[in-house]
Amino acid sequence: MDYLTIEEVAKKMKVTPRTVSKWINRSYHPLPVVIVSAKIKRIRSIDLDKWMEEEAMEEEAQEIKEVQPLEVYNGKV
Repeated sequence: MDYLTIEEVAKKMKVTPRTVSKWINRSYHPLPVVIVSAKIKRIRSIDLDKWMEEEAMEEEAQEIKEVQPLEVYNGKV
């Protein structure tokens, strides 16, 4: 099983390590983390893959929600 550092995840996702830390600490759908010690955290690669899939599905659902229905006036669109 592969364990990644926050820096490795950041490089893979093309974001900063601070962004990865925010993903770990957010209240809604946080990125799963294995706490090795008070200062050492690791992310399992399988958890990262699953989390990314779920995030993509959530973004897609949000985009569908944000689409406004066409307004109809006098039977015409």
